[in-house]
Amino acid sequence: MDNREVVLCILLALLSLEDVRKKKIHLWPIPVFLLWQLGFLVFTERNLWMDCLCGLAIGLVFCMVSMLSEGVIGMGDGLIICLLGFYIGTRKVLIVLTVAFFLSGLAAMVYIALKKGKTARLPLIPYIYVGYVLSVSNGFGCGEVI
Repeated sequence: MDNREVVLCILLALLSLEDVRKKKIHLWPIPVFLLWQLGFLVFTERNLWMDCLCGLAIGLVFCMVSMLSEGVIGMGDGLIICLLGFYIGTRKVLIVLTVAFFLSGLAAMVYIALKKGKTARLPLIPYIYVGYVLSVSNGFGCGEVI
């Protein structure tokens, strides 16, 4: 793990805790980390712009879904997916989201089985965090952050 992976992992862990406790997150770290990644991309030797912008676009789709669904998926979730997509690129963010939605689906089934499903609001960021940790640890062949 390089320094950027560790920092992103810590950020996702802190936002996960906040999402679980308060059901919302502070948004100020997102533009700071987007600018940090932008600075990295300016000085990189490889051409990573397209992959990072496509990853960002995936998050923007979730932001639009949040606006259209009146918050079924929170705007903070969409913005975190934007940040993550901009950091790790298209293919990797899709793997992270697949894991996150699978795990949140399992949790939803448990809530339904316990008869808490109608009133429960499951936070998504903790599942995104777990998906990111599994992908960075190379459990799904994702490897490094761009």
